[in-house]
Amino acid sequence: MKTPLGFNRAAFRARPTASWGMTFVIVLRYLMALFFTGAAINKWVKEWLWTDKLLQVFRERLQEVDPESFGAWFLENVGIPHCTTLAWLVTWGETLAAIGLLLGLVTRGAAIGAMLLMFAFAIGGYYDASLIIL
Repeated sequence: MKTPLGFNRAAFRARPTASWGMTFVIVLRYLMALFFTGAAINKWVKEWLWTDKLLQVFRERLQEVDPESFGAWFLENVGIPHCTTLAWLVTWGETLAAIGLLLGLVTRGAAIGAMLLMFAFAIGGYYDASLIIL
């Protein structure tokens, strides 16, 4: 018998370990979706696409990172000169990742995009306590 959400109770009872694993992955997907939804809303509210907000963030971050690190090099040579393009990429990337993960549309593609965004944040020297758990 299937529940309204499409779960099959008999299959769940027959293979509880696999079912709990699938449930964990779905919960993780929705947590990632909530994280990226909040991040995307923050970008849209602060108008990253039409202001120099990302440039200010990059300049502040450049003061905090080790001058000899890759993050400093990245900010000086890629981030600051191309901040408008990066603001568009980050804002739309987070928005599309959130929509894809929340609605289940191209879930694997949205998850790969979300992972690449987090990887890029880490390489660029942007470390945040909220990214640790992800």
